[in-house]
Amino acid sequence: MIKNVRKQYRKKVALDNVSLTIPAGSCFGLVGPNGAGKSTLLKILASIVQDYQGNIHIISKNDQLRKIAGYVPQEICLEQTLSAYSNLYFYGKLYGLSGKELKKRATEVLHDIGLSGRGKDKVMHFGDESQH
Repeated sequence: MIKNVRKQYRKKVALDNVSLTIPAGSCFGLVGPNGAGKSTLLKILASIVQDYQGNIHIISKNDQLRKIAGYVPQEICLEQTLSAYSNLYFYGKLYGLSGKELKKRATEVLHDIGLSGRGKDKVMHFGDESQH
């Protein structure tokens, strides 16, 4: 059950009071025009985006959606509201990395692309030189 979910990025409202119920065992899809909030809702359901208002209750065998579902974007993209490290950890885990190896690779990638000192910065601030 998804009830009164709201997500706002700065001044842009991505989801405004979204509510829906998906029957257990069903297969569903989200359809709508670009900018309707489909990706944002899926990112919330997959626990990629965690700062939102409203309630989500998933009833499953494990009662944890992230254990039985995943989110694969149409294109490889970075979540703007997460840090560079969080984005790299997310994708690294998809490729089976963990622990020291994941931390090592994330650090190497940031070094290779010239962002060594910016691992804790949110991706949305990379174009804003006043953030570092």
